[in-house]
Amino acid sequence: MTFHPRHLVNQRSQGICEICANPHPVTHHHHRQPTDIHPTPAGMLLLCAPCHTATHTNPTKSHTNGWLINDHTNPASVPVLRHNRTVLLTDDGTITDLPGPLNQTPDEDDYPIRQVTI
Repeated sequence: MTFHPRHLVNQRSQGICEICANPHPVTHHHHRQPTDIHPTPAGMLLLCAPCHTATHTNPTKSHTNGWLINDHTNPASVPVLRHNRTVLLTDDGTITDLPGPLNQTPDEDDYPIRQVTI
């Protein structure tokens, strides 16, 4: 059975923001690529409204943390800072943990981040 990418993203996120993990109402299926015509689960994040706004307000930090990526880049190959862990998102809706941090972690001033243990 094939699922729509949004369904797989909803399953992966378990209904919480994939950046901050706060229990805000999650309303945005954020496309990591600006012209994502054929979205895949690896190219999407489920975000709360504050994180979605912050992602677009802080594009340099968002690119560093994998929340935004350039066109013509395979989203499954770009590490993402998700719940304070570095991961790769896959097209089947799963997550692969990567060792080590990304270059820059979110600041509380820019993103409503809380430390989470997963």
